[in-house]
Amino acid sequence: MQGVSAMPAGRRMPGADPVPVRRPSQRSRVTRATLIRTAERLFAERGIAAVSLNEISKVAGQRNSNACQYHFGDKERLLQAILDKHVPGIARERAGLLRRRERSSDGHGLRELVQAFVRPLAARLQSADGGPEFIRINAQLIALHTLSVEGIPASPLRVASADPFF
Repeated sequence: MQGVSAMPAGRRMPGADPVPVRRPSQRSRVTRATLIRTAERLFAERGIAAVSLNEISKVAGQRNSNACQYHFGDKERLLQAILDKHVPGIARERAGLLRRRERSSDGHGLRELVQAFVRPLAARLQSADGGPEFIRINAQLIALHTLSVEGIPASPLRVASADPFF
């Protein structure tokens, strides 16, 4: 039988070229960014628990109602993508302010310490790329974590109103 491989499907001949790693296409990156931005808005407006992945896909204009599941798997990974979008910049800004504090004073200024922790978050309130929404989502995650640590059931609580900045 010509043209038929003796190797089982999914297996390769020893010494064969490795399978190239596929990078996400531009279209896939745009779709992911659109889903993240839509999730930020909906989570901030209505609360994380009140929004389904299918709803995010629909509001984002995706024809495939399972687009969020395809790109992120589940809500936790979508939330992680939102955190990954914002937290590194906040951490960099915070680290820079802390370094500046150490160099410019005796390293004990309480005002500078508080500013190092508050300013990077406060700056997000002016960001057009989901910053205010991230602040609201972050407040929800902190509230949910606090409730779980204290053993208080969070299910009847609508955490969307837990917004210390508005």
